[in-house]
Amino acid sequence: MRFAIETLGTRGDVQPYLALAMGLMARGHEVQLAAPVQFTDMAAEYGVPFAGLPGEFLALLVP
Repeated sequence: MRFAIETLGTRGDVQPYLALAMGLMARGHEVQLAAPVQFTDMAAEYGVPFAGLPGEFLALLVP
């Protein structure tokens, strides 16, 4: 099965979805995580396919 996971927020919002993606991948599913571009390296570190969203989204959340 193929999954697309989208999230906006800070590391605390994104990291649980990375764990979910890794669990799904371990069970043989195809996964892509879409999150703020700042988390590209983190996703790569865990081997999770990633689509970066513009960083302006994060700026809206953090004054």
